[in-house]
Amino acid sequence: MIVSWDKTSDRIWFGRWGDANATILLYLVAEILPGGKGWDWSVWRSGEPAILKRGIAPSAKLAVAAAEAAAADWRPGGTIGPDE
Repeated sequence: MIVSWDKTSDRIWFGRWGDANATILLYLVAEILPGGKGWDWSVWRSGEPAILKRGIAPSAKLAVAAAEAAAADWRPGGTIGPDE
């Protein structure tokens, strides 16, 4: 399954990814920093919000890519993309 991204505005993007067996559900968010100078991104597992990965990127596109790369660490095989 591919990460499904929605945006509430040009300032906040939400993503969700789940594996084919529904054993892993991840939430991703990217939002513009105050002042508009960079983007904050976060990834966490459903039911385990304390297990969080986060960072800062210079653009929305790079924040989304960084969040997807961080999410890939939780997927067997380390990739986000169509399940086989």
